[in-house]
Amino acid sequence: MIPSVGEEQLSALLREKNLGRMAIATMTTDLARDTRVFLVQSNGRVAGRMAGELLGTFLGPGRKVALVTGQMTSQVHQKTAEGFLKEIEAQGLSFAGIYEHYDKPSRAYVLAEKLVQEHPDIDGLYLATANSVTFCNRLTEMGYGGKIRLIASDIFPKMVEFIKSGLVFATIFQNPFNQGRLATRYLFEYLVEGREFEEDEVLLDPQIVLKSNLELYETKLLDAMSEDILF
Repeated sequence: MIPSVGEEQLSALLREKNLGRMAIATMTTDLARDTRVFLVQSNGRVAGRMAGELLGTFLGPGRKVALVTGQMTSQVHQKTAEGFLKEIEAQGLSFAGIYEHYDKPSRAYVLAEKLVQEHPDIDGLYLATANSVTFCNRLTEMGYGGKIRLIASDIFPKMVEFIKSGLVFATIFQNPFNQGRLATRYLFEYLVEGREFEEDEVLLDPQIVLKSNLELYETKLLDAMSEDILF
């Protein structure tokens, strides 16, 4: 399910419907613990802190940065923002605000223009979801390509091009492909084999990908996506 409402509303609906024996696992985002069996997710707080530290290291104290994300009603986006805000404060960066595109490419296109109009002196951005292609394309159209330090999320063919061209300096790899595979595997083991979970949160470690190590991820990831291999 890809709900159009926030996790709180969906959790309340599941309680109301009382689905009984139906097991629910969550991936990427989460529901209330009493409505699901387990969660598979990248460690959002750590990803946010990594992005904040990268921007702080490359820009230096006092420079202006912003966070571009999906929607702050989402639990995973809240965690990422929490980590990012904590780290940029430690780095002494100036914060221009949070911009939400609701994971809609059309909204991201307009949002890119709005952000640079409101903050023409912006120095760095953390694009915290995979909905970054449209945003990056619009920045380039407006002449900001390469002028703003961009930290993006995950790897897919267009992101590979952005990193190679220097438009995106780094991306935080959250392995969404493996999140999906693990969630499916663990749900099968729970239903068929009676697996019990000591910890109901399975958090994957985010990783920093730069141009220098991109080939290590590019080959493995794109091959796995095309050949359906779990690596």
